[in-house]
Amino acid sequence: MVLILILLTYTAGCLEDEGDDGNGDDEPKEVLANAGTNVVGVVGEPVTFNASASSGPIVRYTWGISVNANSPNITVLEGVEADHTFVEAGKYLVTLTVVGDKDQNSSITIHAFIDLIKSISGTVSLSERNETYEYTIADNVQAVRLTLTYATGTLLNPYTLDMEVYTDETQPIVTTATQLPDQGDTQVEELDLSVPALLDHGGFRIVVHWTTAPTSEVSFEIDVEIMYSGI
Repeated sequence: MVLILILLTYTAGCLEDEGDDGNGDDEPKEVLANAGTNVVGVVGEPVTFNASASSGPIVRYTWGISVNANSPNITVLEGVEADHTFVEAGKYLVTLTVVGDKDQNSSITIHAFIDLIKSISGTVSLSERNETYEYTIADNVQAVRLTLTYATGTLLNPYTLDMEVYTDETQPIVTTATQLPDQGDTQVEELDLSVPALLDHGGFRIVVHWTTAPTSEVSFEIDVEIMYSGI
């Protein structure tokens, strides 16, 4: 009788799988996605996303990057850590999805705020009087600053360049023509743009042109800063 009880006990133990809850159900262990906090980056420089704080028996990490909740992914990345270089400034949704060893999954979304900090060089002359540059902006932009720098020529042949900003085809919303000239060989003119006016149109256009005709080609540089940082 004792031997029979021992065999029955041993058999019952073998039928119960490891991790069984005692009712015969073998539930998969939970996985939990954790993408960390929102990230801030700059156009043209890689941004790293890190899912190492995620938990559970995870076998796959997928990152989907989109412009907004209703748009398809523009980029899909794989791995616990993933790098991506953005080509346009703006606010992006970054969704991390983790998949477990029994196909259980979990997702979480963070934001990537990508600034544009860029210097562009151009020239104007009697034959090419204007240079034009266009930029788009996304919601939640904090500030836009433009800085125009150029040499003023000589005392015998001075010249002046102006920078105008447009949101449509009619009148500029702001121009450097109202600024007094600097003293010296180099002009530096700054414009801080009105963010609400830009958001209404989704972007802006910069036009650089001469107001005092140069006798030769004039070189200039514009520093463009579109800032989403600190949001």
